[in-house]
Amino acid sequence: MNDITICTRAFSKIILHAAKYPHCTLNGILLIDKKKSEATNSLFFVDAVPLFHICPGLTPMLEVALAQIELSSKSTNLSIGGYYQANENMNDNLPDVFAQRIVEKIAENSSDVCLIMIDNQQLSKDLESSPLIVSHLNDGKFRTKEKSSIHLEHSETTLSTTSSLLHRQAYKELIDFDNHLDDITQDWWNPSLNKKINQLVAI
Repeated sequence: MNDITICTRAFSKIILHAAKYPHCTLNGILLIDKKKSEATNSLFFVDAVPLFHICPGLTPMLEVALAQIELSSKSTNLSIGGYYQANENMNDNLPDVFAQRIVEKIAENSSDVCLIMIDNQQLSKDLESSPLIVSHLNDGKFRTKEKSSIHLEHSETTLSTTSSLLHRQAYKELIDFDNHLDDITQDWWNPSLNKKINQLVAI
């Protein structure tokens, strides 16, 4: 599939994760809707699952997280279709070896997988454009996607919704898998935050 579409929920949660831990390398998983992907002939990302901000390269915990995500997604028409990462260094927006290996692992079960890096220098409380750099794994090689092939589902609405969430400091509510490991009562699927995003989109 040539085009990439990112819905407001997935986009907002990626940015909120980066906003909550601006001093850390952080990462997460992206879920695609199979039916929407087929209907739009694009990889249609509908949600982001925040993973780590403490030790993103901790392989055993990553395997546990991936297994849980795959299990939870089986009851829906969603599947793992991508990985995102923001680096600790503000000037560094290149994927490291770990990021590439994770995407390659995801690709073992999917023919279309994306690697999304966050351009830290483009982050702002008032987003005017997407700070995401998208690469596609094809035939074992990573190829950066042209910006013309990357779409936000609601374009300006997605940017304004995310900016509104940043101004409201909604990133404080975001729970990643590290938070869940510290306190298992914290739900890293972020149902309350998802609801808040949906409400803003509906306005």
